[in-house]
Amino acid sequence: MSPANPLWGAQRIQGQLLKLDSHVSQATVSKYMIQHRKPLSQSWKTFLRNHASDMVFIELLTVAHGDVSCPLCLSRVVS
Repeated sequence: MSPANPLWGAQRIQGQLLKLDSHVSQATVSKYMIQHRKPLSQSWKTFLRNHASDMVFIELLTVAHGDVSCPLCLSRVVS
C-alpha cells in the first residue's frame, strides 16, 4: 500500500488494513513502509524562485462610490 499511496502515513495505512480485518500495529506498518528519497513536490521557495519573472501581482482596492463600495483591481507585471 505504501508505494501505491506515497502521501499516506502509517496511521492511515493501518486504518485501511483494519477495514480489511488485518490487525497490525502502527509501529509495524511504519517499519515496513517504503521511505521516499526525494520530496513529493517542490517547496514554495523553489516554486517562487522558478516563476518570479512570470508572476503578476494584483492589488485590490475598494473605491467608495456614493453609498455603495465596489472593488477595483489594479494589476501590474513585474519583470
